[in-house]
Amino acid sequence: SLVQQLSVVFKKENNNTLNDKVSKLYPNPSSSAITFTHSLGNNESATCTIYDASGRLVNSISFNGSGTQTIDVANYSSGLYYYTISVNTTIIARSKLVIIK
Repeated sequence: SLVQQLSVVFKKENNNTLNDKVSKLYPNPSSSAITFTHSLGNNESATCTIYDASGRLVNSISFNGSGTQTIDVANYSSGLYYYTISVNTTIIARSKLVIIK
């Protein structure tokens, strides 16, 4: 199932970067909004996809270029979420997101 796929053991990072293209989502846990920065190449596009604990799609945000993205999570229920970040359809990161009200 999708939840099992997203529940793989996540590699611990020693800094705030998922890789050289996208930062981790912060703050985590969050109650109102999460933010991340990105620096993509000219021919790259990316998507941040958020799933709830049961594997249902909650939100999907596409972006390109360099900059900062903010995602409003104020209407999300408290709980554990999973997110993936893909660049040109290749998943480059998977992690957890906690929403606390």
